[in-house]
Amino acid sequence: MTQDRARKRAVRARMAASGEPYSVAARKVPAGDGTALDQVIARLEGTLPAPSARLEFRSVNSGWPREQHLPRRPGLLGRLVDGAAKSAWTRLVPEEIRAQLRAGMEVSRVEKGLAEPAARRYRLTGRWAARVRIGGTLIIGRPGNLLSDTRRAGSGDLHPKEGYLERGTRIDMADVVPLRDPLKWLTSLLDATDARYAGEETLRGTSCRKVIVNAGPAETTIWIDQKHVRQVQALDAAEDGNPSRIRTIELWDFGVPVASADWTRFPSGTDDAKLPG
Repeated sequence: MTQDRARKRAVRARMAASGEPYSVAARKVPAGDGTALDQVIARLEGTLPAPSARLEFRSVNSGWPREQHLPRRPGLLGRLVDGAAKSAWTRLVPEEIRAQLRAGMEVSRVEKGLAEPAARRYRLTGRWAARVRIGGTLIIGRPGNLLSDTRRAGSGDLHPKEGYLERGTRIDMADVVPLRDPLKWLTSLLDATDARYAGEETLRGTSCRKVIVNAGPAETTIWIDQKHVRQVQALDAAEDGNPSRIRTIELWDFGVPVASADWTRFPSGTDDAKLPG
């Protein structure tokens, strides 16, 4: 396919996604821009060799499996009890606190840190634990602890218990699902087979194209700028009684200086935020 035909396809895809007339869409698709899939692959190939970037990983519960829901109390008495409890909750707990509790129940995990894609490593810190990936190993432990104070875990220990966290746990990357590891997830998207434009959004002050990609069992949404992948989001379907989760990785501040980052320890919540940007 020639570049001209590819550009026309990209323009028509933008028209379908945005409702813009051809002349308007064409002005926003530069010559040589290629198809949506071409754009995604090019941005992935620009992101995976990047020396550094700030990284955030979010996991939001999208709903528990139906069998996990507690049964409702039957009859009039049950409805009265439910109503009384709800009324007391509303009356006694301020809305600000209720909103914070709802947010805490909705967001299961937010981790922030640094990525060095070219070196195949990243470090993330959550509320209670930190994790570091170095090459083919994922290490989970307490923020501030030494990476050397760890133990090898089996493939079933992807969610270590408290005792494991105290010493730290090492897991082979072969046992980690792509949607649960930022670099493995980005690499898996190179096998995408189809993509379509879905509009534009601004992330951290940068205008990005939003693209829907068919990659594996889950449809994935990717936000790209002129050089890099900026955000990826997909539904991690429920299994084994666990809730389904919407997983998101976000990358920004490419080229952030990382020479002072200490890769011998798990990062604390403020270590990477203090690095100059």
